[in-house]
Amino acid sequence: MRVTLILLVILVTTIVQTTWLVHIAIMGVVLDPVLPLVMAIGLLRGPEEGALFGLAGGLAQDLFGGTSLGLMGMAKLSLGYLSGFLRAGLYLESPLPVLVVTGLGTFLHEAIWTSLAALTGQFQVLFLQWIEKALLQALYNAPFGPLFLALLRGIEERFSGSRQSFRGRSRREGGR
Repeated sequence: MRVTLILLVILVTTIVQTTWLVHIAIMGVVLDPVLPLVMAIGLLRGPEEGALFGLAGGLAQDLFGGTSLGLMGMAKLSLGYLSGFLRAGLYLESPLPVLVVTGLGTFLHEAIWTSLAALTGQFQVLFLQWIEKALLQALYNAPFGPLFLALLRGIEERFSGSRQSFRGRSRREGGR
């Protein structure tokens, strides 16, 4: 159920981005809420789940956004894995490390995605324009990292708490 709910959150976030947020570009940059969500999943659940949900979120963006299939998937897979790998060395109880990691991860995501797009002939971009876009994207995405981490923790607590109370109740009542 938890996996289904997280996939639903990724799907809704992707639909919101590809239908509404594309019309709200600030200085030519559109918020990418799927990336901080994927990074929060990696930080909370580890590199394997971060990579898996990153691939799912990126492929959903590729499908709904009309980009070449696999570019966003590969970039978000990489960042989901990396954020999961970094979780052991971060203090996740404070929003500041999550904010910084989300900002830096967004910058790295832009580098990966732009490189893949350039390698496949999607577009060419001048380096200074890319730096400006990547920095703005990092500033836009960074505050969403702690918010999505809190949301995912709530989902985790809700479903782990209900299972524990169910198991505990059945034991107290003489269940198996």
